[in-house]
Amino acid sequence: MDVLLVEDDPEMRGLLQAVLEHRGHTVTAVADGESGWKSYQSGDFPMVVLDWLLPGMDGLEVCRRMRGGPKGPDSLILVITVRTQPGDLEQVLAAGADEYLTKPVDPALLNIRFTIAEQRVFSLAQKRAAEAGHQAAEASNGRTQSMLQQVLDTIPARVFWKDRDSRYLGCNRRFAKDAGREDPSEVVGKTDYELCWAEQAPLYIADDHAVMESGLPKVSYEEPQHTPDGKTICLETSKIPLTDGHGHLIGVLGTYQDITERKWRESELILAKELAEKANQAKSAFLARMSHELRTPLNSIIGFAQLMEISRDEETMAAHRDDLKTIIRSGWHLLRIIEDLLSLSAIEARKVVLNIENVAVADCLRDCFGLLAPLAREAGLQFSFLDAGFDGISVRADPFRLKQVLINLLANAIKYNREGGKVTVSGLPTAGRFRILVVDSGPGIAQNDLAFLFQPFSRLVERPYTVQGAGIGLSVAKQLTELMGGTIGVESVAGVGSTFWIEMPALRVPDAARGREQRRDDRSASTARKATLLYIEDNPDHVTLVKAIIARTGQLRFLGAHTPKLGLDLARTQQPNLILLDICLPGMNGYEVLKLLQEDTRTRHIPVMAISASADPAEMEKGLRAGFRRYLTKPLDVVEFRKAVEELLGD
Repeated sequence: MDVLLVEDDPEMRGLLQAVLEHRGHTVTAVADGESGWKSYQSGDFPMVVLDWLLPGMDGLEVCRRMRGGPKGPDSLILVITVRTQPGDLEQVLAAGADEYLTKPVDPALLNIRFTIAEQRVFSLAQKRAAEAGHQAAEASNGRTQSMLQQVLDTIPARVFWKDRDSRYLGCNRRFAKDAGREDPSEVVGKTDYELCWAEQAPLYIADDHAVMESGLPKVSYEEPQHTPDGKTICLETSKIPLTDGHGHLIGVLGTYQDITERKWRESELILAKELAEKANQAKSAFLARMSHELRTPLNSIIGFAQLMEISRDEETMAAHRDDLKTIIRSGWHLLRIIEDLLSLSAIEARKVVLNIENVAVADCLRDCFGLLAPLAREAGLQFSFLDAGFDGISVRADPFRLKQVLINLLANAIKYNREGGKVTVSGLPTAGRFRILVVDSGPGIAQNDLAFLFQPFSRLVERPYTVQGAGIGLSVAKQLTELMGGTIGVESVAGVGSTFWIEMPALRVPDAARGREQRRDDRSASTARKATLLYIEDNPDHVTLVKAIIARTGQLRFLGAHTPKLGLDLARTQQPNLILLDICLPGMNGYEVLKLLQEDTRTRHIPVMAISASADPAEMEKGLRAGFRRYLTKPLDVVEFRKAVEELLGD
């Protein structure tokens, strides 16, 4: 069939032309109304597909001219437009159009509407032939039906139409083959109960009636179908009401395609995704176990080494002082590698949990300097930060992750420095943000190496094996900083040194609040000397370590309990001022012990600090929400532990 297509949008014109040609039609496509009118006058087009909004002469004017011409009554005109306002349909029909379809066009629905239009064209041809005589009409009808059947048989989809009783009026050859029949005529007059998919007949017929009763199409829905060989396939089906030339409902027209292979591929992808997620969960569980197993012995190694280092028995310790420094330095280095590896893995798995809050920059830096000062002294470096630059400044960040980022930058500034050099930290406020700058006097970084600096496992030193590290610290620092809403950067001059900086959203803490914090610290220092501390822990090495730390603080009384039951009994009878509680305990975990302490009127007032080998930020957040006043991780840093004990005893 010759079809005239008038559409100014190239993409829509290409789509419509492809669909029409795929259905076996010869298409003449033009881009404006004037060209469309001239083509119609010089050709013979039983069907015209016409856009409303065209440059120059619009689609409705073209439609009126076609209808007013001598060939107008013999053409079916289908108008396609983006206009959906009330009254638009009346304008289209008043101009002489037969059909009206809105954009965007669903391909399945478009095929159905073209099928209807083709039927109407053929019906119109039958009517014209009947007017020329009965014999000619019969011949024309036969040719028309044959042509219609040929068109339908070339369509790649299955097409069928039924009467109002859901009895088949016709179908194309692909549909007949699905039904186990050789010819479409063998399907005519039958219902779904008489075909190989009789089990699905109630479902199909219910859909037919729903479409006919509502007068609305049901497009692109999935349903099952039995095949002649006993298999079940999956269909994507569309159905619309079928009307005669007067608009009266006569049945339902439908089309479907077999999407079984597509659904199988989707299920395979879902299964692969589930397997990948399970593997990722197993990896996370392994990393958590590895972290716990490594942190547990490190707690004893680093803790006892720190105690020996600060021992007052100078004569005994003098010979082993350097050995102890090596033990402590190696222990902290191993711990930083563990934390960086775990952080990198969590970032890659998108499982980083952040607890964003107001973090006092000066306090955070003091904690970092306390951890790294021994390393700087051993390297012979000047190590300082300007307190005044951070006075009253707080940033929005996860305190644990911010400290991890700063320790990375400071540790690098110490490692990659020169003998007798210095590391200085300063602050710079910007618009709504605050920049922390770590300046070193090291050899600097070549400009062509800066682009690779934040990539994981990148080592840019000339002899990478002479400097400890796995090459992932800066990559982790960059990703954590950006996850917290900050930025990170570097400026470096070869032979002079480097400046690494992070910039975070900032706010200022009132002076009164800082004064209250200072007074609380003063009270805690005096109170800590005459308090009782209870430690509930099943690992005797950890108990011994904490007991040794407490013994050096003065007059603190220490109580130890190796089981949850003994710890609860001591808490009720001895009324300690502070309880230290491990999370992984035999028979009852730390959260259950905490709940019992909170429910008992005799112990609910006692502050409880968690000491755990799990350094997962999500676990730490869970612990603080449960009611722990502090959550420290193993291996313990002696200075940080002492500070936390003094603060809690001073509250």
